[in-house]
Amino acid sequence: MFLTGGGQAGELIRKTDWKDTPLGDPETWPDALKTALNIGLNSGFPIAIYWGREFTILYNDAYSSIPGDKHPWAMGKAGSIVWQEIWHLIAHQFNDVLKHGESVRMPDSMLPMKRFGYVEECYFDYTLSPIIDSTGKTRGIFNAVIETTYKVLNERRNKLLHALSAQAGKFTRSKKALGEILTPLTTERDDIPFALLYVADPLTGKYKLTQAVNCSALAFDYDWKVEQAVGTGKPQLVKDLDKQLPGISDTGWAEPCCEAVLLPLTRNVSGVDACLVAGVHPGKR
Repeated sequence: MFLTGGGQAGELIRKTDWKDTPLGDPETWPDALKTALNIGLNSGFPIAIYWGREFTILYNDAYSSIPGDKHPWAMGKAGSIVWQEIWHLIAHQFNDVLKHGESVRMPDSMLPMKRFGYVEECYFDYTLSPIIDSTGKTRGIFNAVIETTYKVLNERRNKLLHALSAQAGKFTRSKKALGEILTPLTTERDDIPFALLYVADPLTGKYKLTQAVNCSALAFDYDWKVEQAVGTGKPQLVKDLDKQLPGISDTGWAEPCCEAVLLPLTRNVSGVDACLVAGVHPGKR
């Protein structure tokens, strides 16, 4: 066989029986595919090859983390099957490259991919470049990609933290600040879709709701076990909110909000005991 090296991905391709697939026997693969595949498999950068009108996908070791739980099943499958949940968003890009033979670059593009059992908010910087055969016809696509999810989310969250700090800095009286500090979350919902702030009464020690944003009235009466969370002094994760409080927050995402984190804020700079209930965006668990 023409193919050598390529690590685990190369070994997987060599062991696969391709005769009954759209690609056929590897010995009959076009030179353009063989060349592109050899380059991709021996690259340290995440590379995928999409071949033919079915966009059959072949990829290297560096790319294998991108499909998540779909690897190694994804190898040799049609792009529309592997990326069924996002194909309606990207199919036109692939078809345009195949039709016009011109490359496309998509920096920090958001793709809601289902890689680990839920629809995840993912970002990628990727290019789609034509693979052209000896006759000048575009036969496939060379996809170089790097995931930028961490970078995009980190920048966005730092911006949110700055907004919350700026909001707190507007007030000189701690009670007023605690009553309005969550206001930036009313418009910035991509990371914390809903939030409630409970503050301890200095006389009784009971925790009272002082502010709530982006949540239904069901959340007001729900027993969040704030005292218990504060008692541990550690963040507490609440699960299955989609069952206990259906419709607690309209995130606009493909799946409902099902988790929240309780963050004890004991003896903060204002000398106030408090607990923040922060919803976890369903696209990032």
